[in-house]
This record gives sequence, C-alpha cells and structure tokens, in this order.
Amino acid sequence: MDDTPVHKSIREAYGYPRRLSDNRNTENCEDGKRFCSNPGTLKLPISAIYEGGYSVARNPRIQTMFCMIGYGDNIGSGFPAILSARGEESWRKPDLSQNEELHQVELKLWMISLMPSECTEYLQKLFGLAYSHLVPECSRLSIVTARR
Repeated sequence: MDDTPVHKSIREAYGYPRRLSDNRNTENCEDGKRFCSNPGTLKLPISAIYEGGYSVARNPRIQTMFCMIGYGDNIGSGFPAILSARGEESWRKPDLSQNEELHQVELKLWMISLMPSECTEYLQKLFGLAYSHLVPECSRLSIVTARR
C-alpha cells in the first residue's frame, strides 16, 4: 500500500510550512528525518499548531483554487494529519521548531516506536485479547512503561 497515513504525513512534511520556496533541504538523521524549509517562518505559534484547530492560509485564494479543482486539503489539516499518523504507529511526537533569526522552520519526524515490538508481543501473550482491547493508546503505553 503506497498511500498510508505515514506516506501522507511525509508528503505533508515536505510542504511544511506551505512551500515557501523550492530551496528545501531534507536531511536523514539516525532515528528520523528532518525537513527544513528556507526561508520561512510559521504563521501561528508552535503551541497552537500542536494544539490544532487553528489555521492561517498563506494565500487563501490559491488554497481555495486548489480545493475547487480537487488538489487542495482543508486549511489547517496538515499538521494534525502528521500527528495522527505518528500516533497510529506509536512513534514519538514530531519536533517542530523555528529559528526566527535565520528564517528557518525545522520539522523532525521521528521513526522511533514508543511501543517496542518485543515488549508488545510479550504483553499480548501475557494478557491475550484484553491487551488488544485497551483504549486509549495511553493505556497500552502505561503497561509497556511499567513492563520496562
């Protein structure tokens, strides 16, 4: 499957913040990927971006045009999609930072699981179906953390 939530989140990260220029830099890191966009600054405070529910289009007319022809996403849906995909994989939350002096935004997408497979397998054997029915995900994280 080539259009998973993780693939969508990576495509979104390439355009974060919204394609300020074509002079983007992607750097592979040991545990994730770092996406840098130059030049650029965020239009919202970082805390509001993580919180979600706020959006400011860089160019509302262009955004509307792309939505009308079927190539645009809802304004403000990008970062929540990134967070959602990371959560589904139980990966660490991405790090978003801004250097205002350099006019640079950096987004690091971690590919480190918060749920090690050997620990998950052990707990599934130990608790059976009860483990797979734990909701929300933080319940599983609590048990994995206690196991460690």
